[in-house]
Amino acid sequence: MGETIPGAFVPTSWSLLLRAAEGEPVQRREALEELAQLYWKPVYAYLRRKGKGSDTAGDLAQGFFAHVLEKNLLARARRERGRFRSYLLALLEHHLANKARKRGAKKRASGPGIDAKDVVHDARITGRLSWAGRESAAGRRVSVRQAKPGSRG
Repeated sequence: MGETIPGAFVPTSWSLLLRAAEGEPVQRREALEELAQLYWKPVYAYLRRKGKGSDTAGDLAQGFFAHVLEKNLLARARRERGRFRSYLLALLEHHLANKARKRGAKKRASGPGIDAKDVVHDARITGRLSWAGRESAAGRRVSVRQAKPGSRG
């Protein structure tokens, strides 16, 4: 009955968390190393259950712990607020959501763009907007006022 399931969360050692969050530098480092050893496998297993591949789950777990340590998020954990595993998983879900949002923003920003100057220039020369000027690469309508031949924009 005392056996643990591989990848299962272990009971929380609040004294260890306190040392990691508020201890002297040497104590903090040792406590953080111990926490990373205790919770890396459960976080990794959670990511695998969410459908992440082995390498991806490992990278995400590593990045998550780096983020938690960098932002000192362990200092915010409070026993009276509930289980540490719930806190850790909430942090992980926020971390994953932020990564997905940043990845989406990067993807949108790196797509082929339309330079409005080229569209207006093309309209002045030909008297009509080019197809690229009327529709963006994503299929959205681009609203560009057509310049009258000979007028300045």
